[in-house]
Amino acid sequence: MTSLEHSSENAAVSSLSQSAPDRQQARAAAQLLVAGLVSGLALHVLVWDRAGGSLGWFLSMMIFVACSVFLNLNEHREWRRRQWAWFAVMLVSVGMTVIRDALEVRLLMVFVMLLALGMMFYQSLGYSLTHATLIRVFGLALRMPLRMLGGVVGAVETLIQTRWHGLGQMQAIIRGLLLAMPLLLIFVGLFASADAVFSAWLDNLGDIMNALAPQTPLISFALTMVATGVLSCSVRKSECVDLPRAELQVRLPSLGREETAVLLGSLATLFVIFVVLQLSWLFGGQDLIQSRGGLTLAEYARRGFFELVVVAGLTLAVLMSVSAMQGHRGLLRVLGGIMIACVLVMLVSALHRLHLYIDQFGLTMDRLMALALALWLAFALLWFGGTVLRGRQKGFIVGLLLSGITISVLLALMNPAQRVAQVNIEHAQSRAQPLDVDYLISLGADAIVPLLSSAEGVKLTQEQSISVHEQLAFQTDNTDWRDWNRSRARAVQLLIDE
Repeated sequence: MTSLEHSSENAAVSSLSQSAPDRQQARAAAQLLVAGLVSGLALHVLVWDRAGGSLGWFLSMMIFVACSVFLNLNEHREWRRRQWAWFAVMLVSVGMTVIRDALEVRLLMVFVMLLALGMMFYQSLGYSLTHATLIRVFGLALRMPLRMLGGVVGAVETLIQTRWHGLGQMQAIIRGLLLAMPLLLIFVGLFASADAVFSAWLDNLGDIMNALAPQTPLISFALTMVATGVLSCSVRKSECVDLPRAELQVRLPSLGREETAVLLGSLATLFVIFVVLQLSWLFGGQDLIQSRGGLTLAEYARRGFFELVVVAGLTLAVLMSVSAMQGHRGLLRVLGGIMIACVLVMLVSALHRLHLYIDQFGLTMDRLMALALALWLAFALLWFGGTVLRGRQKGFIVGLLLSGITISVLLALMNPAQRVAQVNIEHAQSRAQPLDVDYLISLGADAIVPLLSSAEGVKLTQEQSISVHEQLAFQTDNTDWRDWNRSRARAVQLLIDE
């Protein structure tokens, strides 16, 4: 073989080895864009301009999961197993919005879904949840929108480079447009809010654009871009991470022995004084409360519950911050343990106040949601004491996340709005007191079901019946299967049977 033939053969092999990754990248980019198109169209058809918490939402999530599974078919089994764990959380959270109608539950489940998506993105970059730190998690959460934009831009750019090699100028133009569009939207919104003349001109321009181009394709395009960006965050980055690990190592100011002693020592002293001074009547009866605090039992029950829950949350934040700032370990262990013990006593007191409040006034959604938060904070403080205070950082963050998700899902399963209605109905009947029907109606179909149930024996006035009809008007006038919700459908059926 001559040297010329040998060099030609090497050049051919080199060309093949370089073109193979290009074709693979182009195929991956095309698959991402197609999956984003399918998921975006599903969002438009099943979710856009539909009732919140309906069957369309769940079906749209199933399509998103199917698209993400398709994009990760060639990844390692371990990654796909982790993915399915988060998919299960997302499907359960969206599924709960289909069987519940309370706004608080729906917002909580949306938060759980976004949390699961964020954790999937975190693990897709090669980070382990077991060794997760709060700073790194927040840092990646702030970078996720940029990753979504980069996923769309990268897929389009890859296709252009592999399919149309000679259109370098067009590549730059498209890349510039993709980068400029979100900034233009932000600045246009700010200018429209700042100046009435510009806002009026923008409205006129919008009318002209609506006359020239239909709105539906624009909505589909926007939703497709969002879906593509989110899907790009669910694909495992096997080779490299565009967010270097070094960038996520934020250097916080460190706390020495003196700073730790003053900060935690003063707080621990205050907590001990508060608990000791009020321990005798924090759990006292009506006579002791009136004699020591000058309060009626009703006034005592109203005060303090939310404040003590906030104290627990701030305490957890302070202890986590001191730990992240490398505070003195010995002092953190001792003083942090004292603070946790005092806060747990305060949380027990808060639960006692809640019990007295229910006995006097009934239950509200605000207090029930705060109760769930208090239980999570109690676990978080105990978990902090069992891990970080013992020098075991590993697993602390993932424990917080999993416990928060668990409590949120259990709360949704409990049907809090229905529980509030049942407690208040029983309270009104047992004490022969008027029932705040208007408040229960405002909670949605979950609370309306007990009101309409014949077993409860609640008699609605004409005005209240009108309010119930108005609350369920959308469901009664709409027969679209995409808007089906189990709780609303059940309330409508009870309304028809009356």
